[in-house]
Amino acid sequence: MCANMKDKEFVPTKDSREWGLVSGAAFLDTRRRVTDKSRPRAETYPVKIRITYKGRRTYYKTGAKITKDEWPLIDATTNKKWKDIKDFHNIIEGHVKEMNAKGEFSFDNLNVLMARGDKGDVYVQFDTHTKALRLQGRINTAISFECTKESITRFAGQELKFSSINKNWLERYEAYMESIKNKRTTRSIYLRTLRSLINKTGNPDPFAGGKFQIKKGEGRSIALTRDEMNKLLSYPLVNLSVTHKMRDLFEFSYRCNGINPKDIINLKWEDNVISDKYIIWKRSKTARKNSTERWIKAKITDRMKAIITSWGIRDNPYVFGYLTDDMTEERKHVICQNLISVMNDHLNIITKILGLPHCTSYVARHSFASLMKNEAPLAYISGALGHASLVQTQDYLGKFEDDDIDKYSKILD
Repeated sequence: MCANMKDKEFVPTKDSREWGLVSGAAFLDTRRRVTDKSRPRAETYPVKIRITYKGRRTYYKTGAKITKDEWPLIDATTNKKWKDIKDFHNIIEGHVKEMNAKGEFSFDNLNVLMARGDKGDVYVQFDTHTKALRLQGRINTAISFECTKESITRFAGQELKFSSINKNWLERYEAYMESIKNKRTTRSIYLRTLRSLINKTGNPDPFAGGKFQIKKGEGRSIALTRDEMNKLLSYPLVNLSVTHKMRDLFEFSYRCNGINPKDIINLKWEDNVISDKYIIWKRSKTARKNSTERWIKAKITDRMKAIITSWGIRDNPYVFGYLTDDMTEERKHVICQNLISVMNDHLNIITKILGLPHCTSYVARHSFASLMKNEAPLAYISGALGHASLVQTQDYLGKFEDDDIDKYSKILD
């Protein structure tokens, strides 16, 4: 933290905000160069957030390093660094608003909330980053951090420093998880979350250079065959019953490129249904990670139209009426998880009757990909599923026109 810096030492600020007597702004601190390891020859400087309260100021490093030439344009693009800077500012904003609501704002309290305490304490950093994730609305990731902390606490006790975590510690922790029957997928999630926290806090990385390798989760096929899917979708149900609705939403997911339940309930009439022919959306799981927004486009088939007609709520901005704009991210997360649970329960009512394999909401996505793989090009499937990490295939997907989308959507029929 630095105090009493002079504004003349900085280029103009960006992202100015006010919260009562407190204000914040992002700026490029041009007083001293810092090295960006990804481009060591560039003249880069640190981006900081300035917080002002009753004439006093304090400064927080965002971790971003850019050049003077990049600063004027950074907020005019979908630059990932700018998203990270705004996310960091959002975290500060959340803390300030929380303190303002209680009448407790002070720089000392803000410093505690921003983890300017023991950087080497594993549990302090878990708590800090979990709270930050929740403030950003990244509820699933926050839960992953919470579960990982709980697992590590059971293994290592109530006190743990990053300096204690080395290859030997990781091997013992992995052996402990195996002994209590944690599946390989669970072990992988916990270890990857721990590695993420170590990287975020800048502590020495015991995973680096192949010192400790995280085993991948178990791969397993959970797709239904075409015949199994047809049996599931054609089984007669009580019209407009809960089971009927859950199966229809499952079918909507299957026919809409394997769209997941979170993205289904976030579909909006205005934003996503662009015509009576196509529907577009941005996959929530990867939206924040992409420096360039990638939208997924699917043909609205007759069955999808029928499902929207049956269950769509026209006087709600959200197509299926599960959400409202004033809901918190926490509330949206709970609603999504409840929907998934209800859908899974009702799908298995049908599959047990028909003698089909155990079925969950995620089976729709796997089944879409499985039935497409023998007919459509890999590039098309990758783009249709919204696999943002496959940059080259997604770029290639841009060459597919509406005729291709129409043609490949028929494969599911």
